[in-house]
Amino acid sequence: MTGVRSGGADVFLSYASPDSAIADAACAALERQGVTCWIAPRDVVPGEFYADAIVRAVDAAKVLVLVLSQHAAASPHVVREIERATSKRHPVVTLRTDLVAMPPALEYFLNASHWLDASASGVAASLPKLIEAVARLVAPGGGPAPPPGGATGNAPGPAPAIPAAGAGTKSIAVLPFANMSADPDQEYFSDGLAEEIINLLAHIPGLKVIARTSAFAFRGKEQDIRGIASALGVTHVLEGSVRRAGNRLRITGQLIQAADGTHLWSERYDRELSDIFAVQDEISSAIVGALRVQFSDEILRQRYVPNLAAYELFLKARYLAAKVTPEALELARRSFEQAIELDGGFALPHVGLGSYWLSVMIFGRVPAHDAIAAVRAHARRALQINPSLPEAHALLGLAAAMFDLDWAAAERHFDAPMARQASFATLSPMYGGFQFMRGNADQAVALARRGIEQDPLDVWPRMNLHAYLQAAGRESEALEQLKKVLELDEHQVVALVSMAMIYADRGELAEALVTARRAHAVAPWYPDAAAMLAALMHRNGQEAESQELAKTLGTGDAFGDAHVRALFHLARGDVEQGADWAEKAVEARDLSIMFYLRYVVSRELRASHRWPKIATMLNLPG
Repeated sequence: MTGVRSGGADVFLSYASPDSAIADAACAALERQGVTCWIAPRDVVPGEFYADAIVRAVDAAKVLVLVLSQHAAASPHVVREIERATSKRHPVVTLRTDLVAMPPALEYFLNASHWLDASASGVAASLPKLIEAVARLVAPGGGPAPPPGGATGNAPGPAPAIPAAGAGTKSIAVLPFANMSADPDQEYFSDGLAEEIINLLAHIPGLKVIARTSAFAFRGKEQDIRGIASALGVTHVLEGSVRRAGNRLRITGQLIQAADGTHLWSERYDRELSDIFAVQDEISSAIVGALRVQFSDEILRQRYVPNLAAYELFLKARYLAAKVTPEALELARRSFEQAIELDGGFALPHVGLGSYWLSVMIFGRVPAHDAIAAVRAHARRALQINPSLPEAHALLGLAAAMFDLDWAAAERHFDAPMARQASFATLSPMYGGFQFMRGNADQAVALARRGIEQDPLDVWPRMNLHAYLQAAGRESEALEQLKKVLELDEHQVVALVSMAMIYADRGELAEALVTARRAHAVAPWYPDAAAMLAALMHRNGQEAESQELAKTLGTGDAFGDAHVRALFHLARGDVEQGADWAEKAVEARDLSIMFYLRYVVSRELRASHRWPKIATMLNLPG
């Protein structure tokens, strides 16, 4: 190789010494194309102070090429070289050779870098792209990259110019933004920012946006972006980070094209906390520009800007509610209530409280009569504040379907714009659950499949699909979905109980018993698992064991007992007693019975003389 001894080189190569072979290969490839390079130690003049030589070479170069690896990420001199280059507004091209987790200092300077990912394809395969990227930057008129600081200050700056993706790329996953703050408890804030961007992008017609649960499944996992994109079925991935110090924020975002790891857009925002809504809008607008999709800024103009303290409480509540545990739900409820106290004009915490009451009802912790009143009160209050909130309309639609069994009233609520797309923790979308309850199983199946496309790694869209397939009489397909659920979560007890039902209906009693025992072992506190196991023990001639376990199923007086007793008798084959308990569960508006009555466990009941009355109670054709 021929070094650069005087004047400025086109490229300064920055690397850690263990990566010298890669740096030498990159240097040789560039120089074969006529690009001059400065690389240490080759180009350090004998007798010259090493640090001075580095500084002068960085200052004089047009572009800095970084070989990014775990060694470079740990190297102080690499960080200093990058800091020097960005202070001089030199563009940085990063050749990433492994799935390194960047330290904050390096991340700060590289957020506006042009990235090439060689971690999967190998360095040799990435060199042509490196040559192409550098050639563009060193060519006359190529110009410097934008400064790494991006838009700074308190006022929002114009969205940076970004290259556009191909016309056919209309899918994206927004990964959880890394919490770079000193306080790990600030994760709710970084998660909240990512979720707000997901919600904004979800309003764009024709853009497939992966839902929170699946996108956040990759938190903390060292996985290549292409692998994540492939698992989620998207062409683009947005990742970022949030650092918070008091009321100051540093937010970075990078939009990556999954096919080749190219960064289509990256930016850093140094702002005050009060600018958080402007940053969300700017990031969303930048993504829209990169993906060439149509987006009406009316959505941004209509957004309510709440009191900041109330907004933080809302983000914390939503973060807690996603955990779904009883303790987390109670903490979420308190945060939603505190947010409302601080800002009475903020509608979304009312939606959150409506969802909370729906959750505790579904999990059998509060009787439906009490919970539905609270669901309606909060949804109606949310609509008084903001009549266009789709989630509030969907909650009222679901309440009309689940409690009143009034299909026409439910349909009117779901006719509101975007209400049919709104999802709840265990129903994705809620409109699919409504169609299932009113007896339109095939339509519910189609909606559930769309839910899986948007949230492929969440178990509940697949649980929904399995339920709707059972209602459609497609038990074999339902069983396949249950198997996929257990691949995602081997301890999903609701799936195991349903699987035991299907095996029993097929006459595969031994397999049904094994599955029911597994369900009870996983969740001995779950009465439905105990009911299913006790019933199958009875059918297997284990009467003493069955009766002993049946004693744990409740007296029938508490909310939820009726559906458990109905399941126990129906799985035993005792249609009359099963029907008696099913009627009590329907009267109590116990949601579980709405599902069980459409499952294979109720096949004999639906063929019996008792069904017409129950069908009338459910407002279904007899």
